[in-house]
Amino acid sequence: EAVKAILKEYYPRDNSNNYDVKRQSDGTLLINDGSREKFEEKKEKILQEKDKQNQEVTQSKEQIKHLQAFLAEKSKNVSMLKEEFLQKLQEQEFSDVEDFLKAQLSKEELQHLQHIFKELEQNIKLTQSKLAESEKELQTLKNKNLTAGSKQELEEQEKNIREKQEASLVELGEIQGKLKQNQEIANTYNEKLQELKKQEHIQAKWDALNSLVGSADGKKFRQIAQAITFEQVLHYANMKLQLLQKRYLLIQDKNNLLNLNVLDNYQGGEIRAVQNLSGGESFIVSLSLALGLAQMASKNVRVDSLFLDEGFGTLDEENLDTALSTLASIQQEGKLIGIISHIPLLKERINTQINVIPEQGGRSILQGAGCKKLH
Repeated sequence: EAVKAILKEYYPRDNSNNYDVKRQSDGTLLINDGSREKFEEKKEKILQEKDKQNQEVTQSKEQIKHLQAFLAEKSKNVSMLKEEFLQKLQEQEFSDVEDFLKAQLSKEELQHLQHIFKELEQNIKLTQSKLAESEKELQTLKNKNLTAGSKQELEEQEKNIREKQEASLVELGEIQGKLKQNQEIANTYNEKLQELKKQEHIQAKWDALNSLVGSADGKKFRQIAQAITFEQVLHYANMKLQLLQKRYLLIQDKNNLLNLNVLDNYQGGEIRAVQNLSGGESFIVSLSLALGLAQMASKNVRVDSLFLDEGFGTLDEENLDTALSTLASIQQEGKLIGIISHIPLLKERINTQINVIPEQGGRSILQGAGCKKLH
């Protein structure tokens, strides 16, 4: 009764369920709650389900073995077919599969040859059919014991039949010759096609080179060389321009590398065409280009003299002073700077002068350092 009370307290089920506790002969307790029959039924169902699953597993294993055997057989067949295919390639003098694929005709060429081959086959069949009919007719005539025709008529008929037979054989030979000739043409076409592809590959290289630097008159290559030289001139010109006017920078036009543009640092890096520069700005740019060109030329040819003709009248006093200071620094490098001008302000700034004095009769005389009258 104590065990029953504990079972009801800790293993409650429902009000209708009663626990039956009995002591066995070995002293152990046997507890029966009335669900043993249900447990046996459930155990039986589980065993049945397990047997069913075991049967399905066995069937699956058999199927797997069957599929494995099938795959092994197919793999063996594939290997045999592959070896046979490679052997056929070697017999046909192909180096590898890629060589075989390259030798294949295009779809259009294959269709054209198939069409020709089909026509030739039809002609052969027709000729063979005519030949068979002629032979059958000849044999029929030979088997006849009696005939209404004379011997001469029979001989004439035989002659006609033999002529037809010979004509059919000639036609058959012509058709076979055309078929052989067509095969030779196809082989020649493939050889020419491969040669054409090689030439196209070579031509592509020349076209690429021609698109870069080539032209019949050499103009394109000459423009490239001029653009590179012009870039070097602008490099030296910008070095001088920074001494004259830091506001500007000379650059090449992106659309035409032989054209010149001016980058204005005071206008947010705006790019200006040289046609839009004022007179003073144009003179500063021209002076920097002349100085840059002279410096570039001095790498191969010694340039000791530089003459500037006019242009200073377009400069304001500040830019004029900057230009003269720059020219003075160049003079200190051993260069002879000559300025041709009529501006009085320049006369005051330059000590060494040669003056041109007009006289009567359209004549002029020179006065200044290094000038003397010749008798």
